[in-house]
Amino acid sequence: MSLPTEKYEKLKKFIQEKGREGVVIAFSGGVDSSTLAAVCHEILGEKAVAVTAVSPIYPLEEIEEARKVAEEIGIKHILVETNELLNEDFVRNPEDRCYYCKRELLTTLKAVAEKLGFQTVFEGTNLSDLRGHRPGFKAVKELDRVYSPWVETGFTKDEIRRLGE
Repeated sequence: MSLPTEKYEKLKKFIQEKGREGVVIAFSGGVDSSTLAAVCHEILGEKAVAVTAVSPIYPLEEIEEARKVAEEIGIKHILVETNELLNEDFVRNPEDRCYYCKRELLTTLKAVAEKLGFQTVFEGTNLSDLRGHRPGFKAVKELDRVYSPWVETGFTKDEIRRLGE
């Protein structure tokens, strides 16, 4: 890992503080969520659970890939159904449809966290993502006890890739 030690330490401290009572990680199996899940699993052990949404809007291949990656990490992995297609605002396909999709996902993950006796949800938005139009990030900011550790600790996509190596 070729990152400044203090940056990684900041991430670990954030995860320890926010996730100490258990955390559900929004898990797609991509670089951002996989690296986040691996770090959370290393720090929190059984108190970190990766959760992947199952819905007609997510390709089955991606869900299977997420399952494989979670197995490689060694983190507990749960599949949960989401119902974006029941939301008229999402179905209208507006420019900010990602907001409705992300809100559905995060609300569902909060319910999963509660069932597990956990308090917190992490998702994988990073600083590089915020440079573009990201209506889904609005949902993160609206919901209590939902965090973006990469944003909170100042990680870019490139830094996450290096951390995951």
